[in-house]
Amino acid sequence: MQGPDWATTAIVLTWDDFGGFYDHVPPPAADRFGFGPRVPLIVISPYAKQGVVSHTVYEFASVLRLIERRYDLAPLGPRDAAANDLLEMFDFDQAPAPPLIRPLRSCS
Repeated sequence: MQGPDWATTAIVLTWDDFGGFYDHVPPPAADRFGFGPRVPLIVISPYAKQGVVSHTVYEFASVLRLIERRYDLAPLGPRDAAANDLLEMFDFDQAPAPPLIRPLRSCS
């Protein structure tokens, strides 16, 4: 966040596995491959809406769909074409949020 590119940065942090934990919500049907259990996703950006918890169904192709929508690119295939993008997580009209610099902590 302290670098010169912070004002144009979007970091999408997700996991490629659900960790084996039980999920009480059955995955929705998507295609013949389907969706698996839900995985966490965090958006870090000066344009991310603060405190938003989205209940939209996303998938890993949603990250690609976000890029395609934001930059007016054609989908690479049917999976990303059908995916929900992550645009509801952003407000590009707001002033960019300043970096959130936390002090270092000693673990001793």
